[in-house]
Amino acid sequence: MGEDPTRRAWASLFRVFMDDRVHARLHDVSREIGVPNPGFLKALFWLEPDRPPTMRAMAEHMACDASYVTSIVDELEGRGLVERHASPTDRRVKLVQLTPLGEKTRESAREAMAEPLVGAKRLNAAESRTFVELMGKLLGD
Repeated sequence: MGEDPTRRAWASLFRVFMDDRVHARLHDVSREIGVPNPGFLKALFWLEPDRPPTMRAMAEHMACDASYVTSIVDELEGRGLVERHASPTDRRVKLVQLTPLGEKTRESAREAMAEPLVGAKRLNAAESRTFVELMGKLLGD
C-alpha cells in the first residue's frame, strides 16, 4: 500500500514553499521595495485600499504580537506606504490605510513575485492551467 497521494501533494507544495529560491525571491523583492523583510510584504499584500483593517486584525491575520504589528506599521508609515487613522466608531482603535504610494509599491511587489521561477517554466500551458485550477481548489477559490 503506497503513501497517501494527498500527503505527497502537500509535501511537494511544502518543498516549493521552503525552497531556497522562493526564500531568496521574497528577500529580493523586500529589498527592491525598500522594506526590511518578507513579513512586511505579507502585511502589504494583505492590506486593501478600500478596507483598512485595525491594528488588532493585522496582528491576528499575521499571527503575531500587537507590538510587532506596531513596528511593521511604524516602518511602513515612515516609508510613506501606509497611514494610521482613528476608527470613526472608536477613536482608541487605529485603522491602517494604504497610501497611493503603498498601493503602487504593493502592486510592484506582487508583479515581481508573480515572475515564475525557472522550475515553473518547465510546465506547458495545459499543465499551468491545471496547476492553477488545482491550487484554486486547494485554497477554496
